[in-house]
Amino acid sequence: SHYQAPADSRVIPLTLRKQIPHLTATVRPYGREPIEASFALDSGAGLALDFTGTFAEAHGLASSLPRSYSRMAAGIGGAASTIVGRVEGFEFGGFSLSNLPCLLSSRTGSGSMGESSCAGLIGGWVLRQFTVAIDYQRERLLIAPNDNFGRPIESDKSGLKVQSGGRGG
Repeated sequence: SHYQAPADSRVIPLTLRKQIPHLTATVRPYGREPIEASFALDSGAGLALDFTGTFAEAHGLASSLPRSYSRMAAGIGGAASTIVGRVEGFEFGGFSLSNLPCLLSSRTGSGSMGESSCAGLIGGWVLRQFTVAIDYQRERLLIAPNDNFGRPIESDKSGLKVQSGGRGG
């Protein structure tokens, strides 16, 4: 069978780096000029945007977040301090999203996040606002707004982080 994209789909060129799709997008920090950069797509990431430490530092993103807080984040690469906040806007493929939650990582990470040419990740919270098809063979993203498009993207505001400490009793 052959995939038929929705009629209102837009085609966005992708670049594959280590089998990970990247696209060009523009971030609009509060009170700053827009910044165009390359972002990796990670549909499994439970976040909207995650900026690399290198990109965040180079563009002074931490000082552009109107309200933010720090937290520890843990993953395969270990634990790192992360700043959680929001950016004014994010644009790609002719679509514009406002007031998106973001993470500013304190370390560059590995894989795509470790490459100096990668500004960060576009996660599942952004992608779920669209019907998305990644055409790896033609290096393109087919994307169309769905019923979630335009709805605010909320983030955890509890400040509570629960982590298992072992076997328990």
